[in-house]
Amino acid sequence: MIDHLVTFQFYNNPLFAKKDRQTLRERGFKSYIMNERAILTDFMISETTEGVYLKVFDEDFDSIKEILQEEKINEKGKLIPDGGDVLWEYCEIVNQYTMSRYKNGSKLFRILCVGILTVLAFSALSCDPKFEVVQPRQRIERLVLIRLKKDLSEEKKEEFLRKITELGSSLKNGKLYLKIEYGFQNSKEGLNAGYDVGIRISFRSYEDRDYFDGKLYESESSILTYRDFKDSLTPYMDPDNELFCFDFLSNEKGKGDVPGKEYRLDHWVLFKFRKDLTEAEKQMVIDRFMELKNSLKNGKPYIQFIEYGYENNKSAANLNFEIAFHLSFLSLEDRNYYVGKPFQNNPKHFDPMHDKFKSFVGSYLDPIGGVLVFDYDVIK
Repeated sequence: MIDHLVTFQFYNNPLFAKKDRQTLRERGFKSYIMNERAILTDFMISETTEGVYLKVFDEDFDSIKEILQEEKINEKGKLIPDGGDVLWEYCEIVNQYTMSRYKNGSKLFRILCVGILTVLAFSALSCDPKFEVVQPRQRIERLVLIRLKKDLSEEKKEEFLRKITELGSSLKNGKLYLKIEYGFQNSKEGLNAGYDVGIRISFRSYEDRDYFDGKLYESESSILTYRDFKDSLTPYMDPDNELFCFDFLSNEKGKGDVPGKEYRLDHWVLFKFRKDLTEAEKQMVIDRFMELKNSLKNGKPYIQFIEYGYENNKSAANLNFEIAFHLSFLSLEDRNYYVGKPFQNNPKHFDPMHDKFKSFVGSYLDPIGGVLVFDYDVIK
């Protein structure tokens, strides 16, 4: 992988490099800060050298450039100030970047930066409540689909379920850091590609997901939890089929569930767009889908939860699907009302809004396997 890393940008101030790296993390891109240790050892080195530099994968270079330009960062790595110098600080306590503006000129700004770097070098940075929080709340969702062996005994199925349950007890720094739910396929539409079990894994950050996947992140060591988990499932899986895995950053800022409800049925829809589709057309499909949250049954909203996100793990296990929608219902009847035709043909028994969407979306999708649908009663 190192052969594919290229230098994206040089920074006189490591704080700006860290801020850029955090922005890229939130968008699902990997980046690495080089020469940071030398700067922390001698924080005046930026006066005589090019300072630290940010490495990215060459295939991501153009996308990263566009993202950081959107963040109004100039070529030297400093924020374009709005009438004053801008200082970014990384707070280890809450794992967030904070921002403060100083209007006493660049000299004061330089002094403050030197002081902050000194504090960072001794891992004693604290958070000032007057700072504006930059990093939004995150929730990274992973959908894993598995085909079981056809001759799997009930005893083996119970063993398989215990493996999934045990995964929910995984720890990071002595604390629980992920959420596990799962269920057996019960979709009526026949678009589940033969998968039998769905597993939903929720993370609060990209760092947690990378830790789970066993990817070394800076100096932090990690356990190959997910790889071990996949290996442990091999005796139960169809030997001719690899598991399906799809990750996305949710557009919804909550916890991704329906609080206080004992029963929940989750409905997952994944799309593979036509290759010639424009970004505007893709967004139109998303907007039309998200409008379904306003659908009514007996005069009341009945879709309890809906979220979406683009795939951001660049894994071959996603079968080239690009976007996922995750919906929740509080009853099987509500799900059946939503699915509608050809299973419910009486206009009183299906959602006309969803029926129109199904007629609309077909021409925007890949004609070969452009849709995957997977439903299950949630087991926590």
